[in-house]
Amino acid sequence: MSKQSLPLSDTTIRKAKAIDKEFTLSDGRTGLTLRVFPSGRKSFCWRYVDKHRNNKMSRIEYGDYPSRSLADARQIHITAKSARKNGKDLKDQQILLSVIISVTKEKNHNNKHTSDYTVSNLVDDYWEEHVIPNIKDKKPYKTRIKKHMLSLLENHHADNIPALTIQELLERIKNEHSFKTMCDVVTFNKAMWNWGIRNFKLKTNPFDSITTRCTSNVRTQYYSVEELWTLLNNPESIVFPKDHYSIMRALILCGNRLNELMKSRINEFDFENNIWTIPAENLKSNKQTMLNKGIAKPFHIPMSRQFSQLMSDCIDKYSNTTHVFATRKKVYINGLWQVPDSGHLDERTWRNSVNEYRDIYKIQDRNNHDFRRTLETHLGDLGTPDDVTTIMTAHRRKGISRVYNHSKQLHTLRTGYQLWADFLDYISQKPVSVSKKFDMQVPGPELKKIFQKFHYQVYLIETLSGMGLQQ
Repeated sequence: MSKQSLPLSDTTIRKAKAIDKEFTLSDGRTGLTLRVFPSGRKSFCWRYVDKHRNNKMSRIEYGDYPSRSLADARQIHITAKSARKNGKDLKDQQILLSVIISVTKEKNHNNKHTSDYTVSNLVDDYWEEHVIPNIKDKKPYKTRIKKHMLSLLENHHADNIPALTIQELLERIKNEHSFKTMCDVVTFNKAMWNWGIRNFKLKTNPFDSITTRCTSNVRTQYYSVEELWTLLNNPESIVFPKDHYSIMRALILCGNRLNELMKSRINEFDFENNIWTIPAENLKSNKQTMLNKGIAKPFHIPMSRQFSQLMSDCIDKYSNTTHVFATRKKVYINGLWQVPDSGHLDERTWRNSVNEYRDIYKIQDRNNHDFRRTLETHLGDLGTPDDVTTIMTAHRRKGISRVYNHSKQLHTLRTGYQLWADFLDYISQKPVSVSKKFDMQVPGPELKKIFQKFHYQVYLIETLSGMGLQQ
């Protein structure tokens, strides 16, 4: 994004929307700029030729908006330029801090670098000023910072924690939990202390010298077609609640995240046009900053005939006044314990039930999220393009396409969902041996018939009629 030459205003700053790439706004030709990050954070800064570093470019930050006002940022910038002209090294945090204090008269900054500013103060500031406005999923921050660290360090001086204390803390976390948890604690707290330094609340980061690295285990599990055949057909007639079976079947058909389905409301489903609209607040890809700024978008899923019929049946059988899958938890209403007429089914109740169901069939080391990977994997085997399956599972486009390509591709998505549903119907009606051969990609008449009947390019034309291929 090109820099504008007009001075900044509070209105311009407030209206600056975060995009997928960092950009800057200039305050006229003064040199003061505002960095707008994809996370929604906005920071005043100055990029200048640094005589203390062989005339290379350096950048200093004056604080985040709106905690740092535009008027203060301008005055700080003028004072900083004067200090640089007088030979001061602005990359020295003490010098830059003295410039800020001289302008804003924030004497409390001096206190924050003494015993008055504790870890508890830092956590409170970080939570209120950064986590709440910018982070949608706050649970990792709560556990890694408040649970594992704050309870042990809350009264320590945030700028003066002995290295031995940090080492003892991490060793304790590793012994009581896991090495990965310890690594996560380091990562989250290092980011918090860096935030404190960036906003001139601290001078040092006690986690900087710690370089723990935890190997990331990328999950690759998915359900084989044989396992899907078993789950859908229930050949042993195991007792499994009908609404729980419907939820499992819906996850297999749509490939959505569990919370998106469990929290689904009746009014999200348009059965006339066979469209399910998932609200923006239920989507993992929408960060809290996007929701706050009103730029988060809902996700529209064209339903297959089978999924549409299934959800219609679930609304008739299992819904309450608001949600498709009604809560069963009793609450105290008007002096009686009773089930409310609104609210969704508890996810844990369903998880426990379906885990037991899978265990009986010895389908282990699988979870509910693996249904998403299953849909993408088997549709890929049936010739469905990767960019289609990526959108079907509500993942964001990659690279420059994420910025320029905003097509909904409803027809191509409808093709993918209908092909998948028809394929599952076909497989379920055949002996399990056909599923095994598909998993092994064994050449033969069964595999040939499947690829002739369910190849994506064939379905793409057929779904234009709104019918798909008949069984």
